[in-house]
Amino acid sequence: MLGTKKRVLIPCYKAKIAENYYLLDAYFMNKTLLPARRTLMIYPVGGESVENKAVEPAYTGNEALKLLLDAYKWCLDKKKEIAIRAVKRIGVQLFWPAGKLRDTVYYDIDEKEINGALYIILSTFGDNPLKTSIKIIEQVYVPVTAKIRSGEIRGFSSKNTLIHKNYMYLYRIDEVFRRNARQLFLGEDFAEQEGE
Repeated sequence: MLGTKKRVLIPCYKAKIAENYYLLDAYFMNKTLLPARRTLMIYPVGGESVENKAVEPAYTGNEALKLLLDAYKWCLDKKKEIAIRAVKRIGVQLFWPAGKLRDTVYYDIDEKEINGALYIILSTFGDNPLKTSIKIIEQVYVPVTAKIRSGEIRGFSSKNTLIHKNYMYLYRIDEVFRRNARQLFLGEDFAEQEGE
């Protein structure tokens, strides 16, 4: 069965962060299950369109920055929690023979995901993200096309390659992003099917 395509102009904010320019997603950043995943909504400049707008931003440029800085703080808190739990676990093992203590899962999020998010924030904002010079320049739109087959999104494409790669990754792993992407790209027909 042949698939179809749906093209949507996604709103973004062009921002100058420290000395570099980036695009900050203005639609999906508040639509992820975990705050760490918001960092995947920072893109290099490129692929913007001069076409008329299609989708309204879900938040202001300053709110986008706040969402990212809140994600940074959340990641730091989670790193601290993981470290504390690891120390407590080591302390328990000092008193119990290692063979008798079963492995316990203490983490509610993959530590690699937290480390990746922190890397993105620090690479973008510098060593002190909370004190970095930031300026929202303008609102722009980036065309993103969803490839649809059998009523399901099978991929995304965009001239900004990082956008479609990150969208596909989030579509696979994040149920909140997936639900919102399906609603945006599959439209009202999908919303009606969900309600039945």
